[in-house]
Amino acid sequence: MSYLKSLVVLVIIVLILIFAFNNFKSDDSLIKVGVITPLTGGVAYWGESTKMGIELAQKDLAEEGINVEFVIEDGQLDPKVALSSAQKLVNINGVNAIYSEFNPAAIAVSSFLKDKNVLHLYNAAPVSPLQEGQNIYKTYLDYEKSCGETASLIKNRGISKVGVLKMNLEFGDLCLSGIKNVFGENNVLVEEYNAGETDFKTHLLKIKSDDIGAVFNISFQPETLASLKNMREMGIDSTFVGLSEIISPDIIEDYSELLENSVMFGLPTVSAEFVEKINAEFPGKTVGSYQAIAQAYFHTKQMVNALDDCENDMSCVVKKMDKTKAESLIGFVGFNNHIAEFETLIQEWKGGKLVDIK
Repeated sequence: MSYLKSLVVLVIIVLILIFAFNNFKSDDSLIKVGVITPLTGGVAYWGESTKMGIELAQKDLAEEGINVEFVIEDGQLDPKVALSSAQKLVNINGVNAIYSEFNPAAIAVSSFLKDKNVLHLYNAAPVSPLQEGQNIYKTYLDYEKSCGETASLIKNRGISKVGVLKMNLEFGDLCLSGIKNVFGENNVLVEEYNAGETDFKTHLLKIKSDDIGAVFNISFQPETLASLKNMREMGIDSTFVGLSEIISPDIIEDYSELLENSVMFGLPTVSAEFVEKINAEFPGKTVGSYQAIAQAYFHTKQMVNALDDCENDMSCVVKKMDKTKAESLIGFVGFNNHIAEFETLIQEWKGGKLVDIK
């Protein structure tokens, strides 16, 4: 009887130790990823779409047996808020990686992380944040290349002089460089403005007087739509050139007529298979941007898989990221010097929808 009791006690102790070990292992292997994206303000449609992509990624990763926790912060399209969010994510949440979106967050977060053992992948146009460290990657379009390709298309339509409403952020400089590469310095009239401006009448008066054939405003949704509206109100019928990602479902009814014949460039179309996956997972839910969902889904999975395979050894993680294979769901070609490469999709707004022209 004493032997049986001892055996039972021993079995219980072993089970407790196994349970404790498994729990310890699970906690130790937990990968934490911070996400900084606008959830309020004029581009909240993008941030809400990003959240959907994160949800899809987390579900798939769980099915793969990877223990991951996502901590999502509202970056508010404000560098100070983004920096504060990054500090919280690293110092309090202890994240292994951060996925951030838009120009303000990309620069502020990369600067903060330059001496941290944290992987950072930002979804924005600037390239300067890459100089902050080897753990930093950029996704989204190459603005100098994409603006140049779109400018070439505009020039081939017989337009010889263009106006540029240039936001005073790095992506504005990159785009302007691409346009000038095509039209030359003397055939590009530039009007600069700051983020948050919504009255472009004075800028447009200068452009109107110079007989401009097209007006570029590669910017955020509020500024883009405000400038387009001002143009049409002032009777300026020049071709408007903007980003396709600013066209979210909620603005189509009010802006469809104003958008007619506008030329838009952006990321490649999301694959039909992935669109079906999104619609099946979120039935009846309005999607602000399929591209935002696809990028968040693909890139966060990419980051987590690298961290998991390398057990958070950052030199190993970087090698894994560098060797990421092409992915058709969003037209991702691969990383070149830590920059994601995509083919630029150029479209035109015709009859209430975007039509591919390149």
